[in-house]
Amino acid sequence: MKLFSYNMFIGLIILFFCCSAMKGGDGDHLRNEAIIIAINDFLDNCSLQKTDSVFSVYIDIDNEDILGLSISGEYGNKIYPTSKDTIGAETRIFPSHYIERNNKLIYYWVDSINVLTEEIIRVLAKYNQIDSSFVSYEKAYPDYLLDESIKGADYYFCKNDLSIYKRVVTRIAMGWYDPPKLNCNKKRKKN
Repeated sequence: MKLFSYNMFIGLIILFFCCSAMKGGDGDHLRNEAIIIAINDFLDNCSLQKTDSVFSVYIDIDNEDILGLSISGEYGNKIYPTSKDTIGAETRIFPSHYIERNNKLIYYWVDSINVLTEEIIRVLAKYNQIDSSFVSYEKAYPDYLLDESIKGADYYFCKNDLSIYKRVVTRIAMGWYDPPKLNCNKKRKKN
C-alpha cells in the first residue's frame, strides 16, 4: 500500500486537464463516447463492479491511434473542495460527468472547462464523496490512499472505431505493463 500526497494527486489531475484542453473539443466527444462504452461494459460484464459503490474514470492514454482509460473504485477516498469551489465556478477538483446505475456511481472528467454544478454536488453528497472539513486548511489535506492490491479495469479503444476495444483487469497501472494488441486497421463487416 502506498500513500500519495493529496496535493500530488490534484497536481496530476490538473496536468491531465491542461493536456486535455490543448487537444480541443472534438476529442472531448470521442473520449466521452469511449467512457460511456467502457462504463456500460464495466457495469454489465465486469465482476469488479461488485467491489465498491463508487468508481472513477481517468484517461491514461490518448495518442493518435489508441484511447486508454481506467475505471477503479474509490475505496474511501473523498473529494476535498477548496474555498474556490463554488456553484457556477470553474473547478479542477470536481468531475464534470457521472453515471448512476444499479446503486453505483461512476464519475469522470471529460470537458476541457468544467463548471461546478448543484447536480454533481448532490450526487456526490448522496454517495458521501465530499469531505468539506478541510476547506479552511487548503494545504492540509489527508493523503490520497492508493492500495496496489486492488484491481481496476483498463480499457483500450481504437480511436478510428470505438467498437474495437479490449478490457484488462489488473492491479498494475496502465502504462506499466504491455498493452493488449488491437487491430485498429481491421475493416468492419457490413450487415
